[in-house]
Amino acid sequence: MIPSTPVAGPRLLYRLQQIDSDLARTEEQLRTLDAGESARARLAELTEAHNAAQHALTDRQSRIRTMELELQTTAAKRRRVEEEMYSGRVRNPKELAAMSEEISQFERQGKEVEDTVIALMEEVEGQTPQVAALGQEVDVARAALAEREAAHLAEGAALQSALAALRQERERVAAGIEPGLLRRYDRIRERMGAVAVAAVRRGICENCHVAIPEGRVRQLAEDAELVLTCERCGRILVLPD
Repeated sequence: MIPSTPVAGPRLLYRLQQIDSDLARTEEQLRTLDAGESARARLAELTEAHNAAQHALTDRQSRIRTMELELQTTAAKRRRVEEEMYSGRVRNPKELAAMSEEISQFERQGKEVEDTVIALMEEVEGQTPQVAALGQEVDVARAALAEREAAHLAEGAALQSALAALRQERERVAAGIEPGLLRRYDRIRERMGAVAVAAVRRGICENCHVAIPEGRVRQLAEDAELVLTCERCGRILVLPD
């Protein structure tokens, strides 16, 4: 069995840096994961609109029923007066004139109520499909929210699994780094942000994009354990594989 080649400290730090970057990115993805807030707000908005429209429709339908009862009551009163007027029992001209006026008044009241009922019926006819359409939109929004919530659970579980794997990998890599070098890495991260190690590619520090002197690049190439920092940004330099 061929023994594995030990990895130099700076390169282990670079690997640790990559893991920490992946951890930060995954934690941010988990933190900002869409739990369905916009879908929930949309459902609430549509539900409120549907409830308001349904309430208005129900109110008009109730008014129609009330006015239809009023029409029946007015018609019954008018019939009673007419029956009394034409029964022959009333002969006084003044009483007959008063009864005739009462009948005319009932007719006017009935006509006004009928006109109002017709107007309300037209409004109900126009509102009914609108309420139905809003109800369908509510159903669609509710289904969309349920779908988003299910996706949120699945995505959250996947990200939590990825975080667990990354943390385990970090522990494994960190265990192979000399404690003093690891503390130095942590101090740089605390002082300068998330990036403590910068790769040198084609003689350029990938963090601050400043050219590294050829002599320092050659030192890194000759001694993989050598710890050098960028003179511009202060990050630990490494020549990646």
